[in-house]
Amino acid sequence: MSYDEIDGFIEAFPPCYDTAEGDAEQAAHHQKTLDVLWVVGNQYDVRIDHMRQLCDVAGISFEEFCKYTGKPATY
Repeated sequence: MSYDEIDGFIEAFPPCYDTAEGDAEQAAHHQKTLDVLWVVGNQYDVRIDHMRQLCDVAGISFEEFCKYTGKPATY
């Protein structure tokens, strides 16, 4: 089986998840991302402008990250 055949099969039959299961997985992933950003930011004393970039790459808004950490978004 070639890669094109595998890609075609996956497109024709995408993995399906129960909505609640998919939502729970997405929420868990989001929480894990926030946790990792917080650990990296504190452990390595990341500058604010770099933290904004990390949040952007991770798909987390900087404002949400600030709410999570309890710091104002303007610091």
